[in-house]
Amino acid sequence: PQTANSIDTLAFVLINQGRNEEAILLRNAEIATRDALGIQTWSARNGLADALAMEGQWAPAMRLYTAVQHDNPSGERSPYLSMARSIAAYESGDTTGGLILAKRLAAKQVGMLGEGSFEAALALGMVACGQALTGERVAAIASFRMVFPQLRTGGSAGGASKIALIERYRSYILQRYLRTLVGTDEGSMAGTVNDLAEAFQVADAIRVAVTDRAVAVTAAR
Repeated sequence: PQTANSIDTLAFVLINQGRNEEAILLRNAEIATRDALGIQTWSARNGLADALAMEGQWAPAMRLYTAVQHDNPSGERSPYLSMARSIAAYESGDTTGGLILAKRLAAKQVGMLGEGSFEAALALGMVACGQALTGERVAAIASFRMVFPQLRTGGSAGGASKIALIERYRSYILQRYLRTLVGTDEGSMAGTVNDLAEAFQVADAIRVAVTDRAVAVTAAR
């Protein structure tokens, strides 16, 4: 068990650092170790799903999430890793399921940390992404605008140094905001002149977020 727990800790660190391919290798090793010892693997499989999601392997990630949910329906997740599942659901076409997860997390983060916190802004931004993807453009833009000040400046939990995983989420939300403004998502309307002007500010924030993530990944190595 000690070996499996050590692998779990290292894999968690790696995904936070944006080193997803290495995290995938470690999670597979952890699952094999736990299987050999006859101990539960749902946590390790959840971790593998998170790493797959952050690597853009949406379908395999969702299959794992679904299987783990069946095996351990009441399992608690780290708030930040819950966002990985919402993104995987959005990107694999289960926008309604992803939005339900995002709303649940947002309510929890707002209740614990307050609506003005960066952590709540990330969670509410994920809700806005789901609103955009389900065709609620007006509501989505209102939600994006509410959290944009926090997302524009960036940050991380507890005021710590920037974490690659968090910057990945920030970039994802801002990119979806930009696509909603300019009407590039399937079925969305073209943006107004004011929306297009606002899009320049969002594009600049995306540039900063992408740079911050690259710096965070480099620093972690």
